[in-house]
Amino acid sequence: MRETIIGQNVNRTKYFNRYLVLKTVYESGKISRTDIANRTQLTAATITNLTSELIEERVLCESDTVDERSRVGRRKVLLAVQEGHTCVMAVHLGGHQMTCGLVDIKGNILHREDYDSSHLSVVQVLNIIEQYVARVQGEKNLIGISIGVNGYIDFETGTIERRSDAQWNGVKLLELVEQATSLPVTIDNNVRTMALAEKLFGQGKELNHLLFLFVGKGVGGGLIINGVPYRTGHGEIGHISINQHSERCWCGNIGCVELYAGEAGILQKAGVAITDLSHTKSPSIEDLIERQTDPAVKELLRDVGTALGVGLVNTLNVLFVERVIVCGPLVQVDSLWDALNRTLRERIMIGRPKVEVARSSYKISDVGLLGAASLGIYQFVLMKGLEASTFQSMSS
Repeated sequence: MRETIIGQNVNRTKYFNRYLVLKTVYESGKISRTDIANRTQLTAATITNLTSELIEERVLCESDTVDERSRVGRRKVLLAVQEGHTCVMAVHLGGHQMTCGLVDIKGNILHREDYDSSHLSVVQVLNIIEQYVARVQGEKNLIGISIGVNGYIDFETGTIERRSDAQWNGVKLLELVEQATSLPVTIDNNVRTMALAEKLFGQGKELNHLLFLFVGKGVGGGLIINGVPYRTGHGEIGHISINQHSERCWCGNIGCVELYAGEAGILQKAGVAITDLSHTKSPSIEDLIERQTDPAVKELLRDVGTALGVGLVNTLNVLFVERVIVCGPLVQVDSLWDALNRTLRERIMIGRPKVEVARSSYKISDVGLLGAASLGIYQFVLMKGLEASTFQSMSS
């Protein structure tokens, strides 16, 4: 019995060390074995064994060499993440759009297909995934399927607990996709996966704590705490109550941020604000962006920015992050952005450390797919063989 436990601990230590090595390479872009050892405090022998294994798996590759000035004539070999060969099939299932794509472990989108998801049933979604796998499975080394879905997701079971589209409530999507494709599958809330994309490939590489806020059909938040995804709670900033006398949200709460900053609430108010447009057709988010300098639209979007700012104030008064990264169609509009930042400055608790707020550098059309892919890269490559509970206890 004791030998079995010792064997398990050794195995877990190996995979934790593997995670440290891969994390260091991801964050550095290109790095030598010596520098990996310096940053991780692992022995040279451990680094050599792990990097050799990762090169054999075609996860890492020897990139190029640089002069080692401390020793005349000696050159350091740099390691980098291998492009192109090893891929995940990423699926983003949002309120309006579903995207399937092939993404390599360096975060490059190699192929994608987009679908209108507004009226897709569970069966139709499964058929799309199954057919996409059949078309691409032989093209690359496909290591699994990773799915980002809007709504409340039980990460451990892969079940959609609750979604604004009620037909999905209780659907065991992970199990269904595994049965349909015979591939490893992982699934999480789509905004949590977007936060992970920023951590692996975007603005969060060197950050330990970040919050990703997506403002679209709904308002969602994804947290990275101590360098790893936070899944203890839902992280639903959009469902923080900011008005106790307001109407009830689909989630069951009253006065949620999403009622004021989600697409449905914004467009309902826009129908009144843009009187000349509402006579001919229902306004769209694109209409608001096009007419952002109109006084009525500008005032409406200021109110949206204020609602988002209040939700962020409530969040940041409870927890600390180094940066808030915000993404969404309306985030580029200055009146909204200025109101959000002004609300933070005026209302944040006195004495709290200053938090940087930045727009995401990702295109809105890509962030969902890259987020879903990042989940697969994290689970199938970085966390390979290492249980999340073990990693949490070893990294704390």
